[in-house]
Amino acid sequence: MQKACAKYAKNIHILFSVIMRDQANMTGNDPKWIIFDGDIDPMWIESLNTVMDDNKVLTLASNERIALTAHMRLLFEISNLR
Repeated sequence: MQKACAKYAKNIHILFSVIMRDQANMTGNDPKWIIFDGDIDPMWIESLNTVMDDNKVLTLASNERIALTAHMRLLFEISNLR
């Protein structure tokens, strides 16, 4: 199980960008939540600074920019803060 989790952890940035892009393109005013439950790699979370600051835009390595819409929310539930 730990190997499977490690495999997915390496690709979390890809999965997150796909989910965020899909939600940004959804129509309607219903709330849209992306929930992270579990440990978060410090190097990966560093790349989310622009999403969590006033810009609210995810900038990918390809320079693609995905804006967090007014109805989108991110929730991080982690076991501890260090």
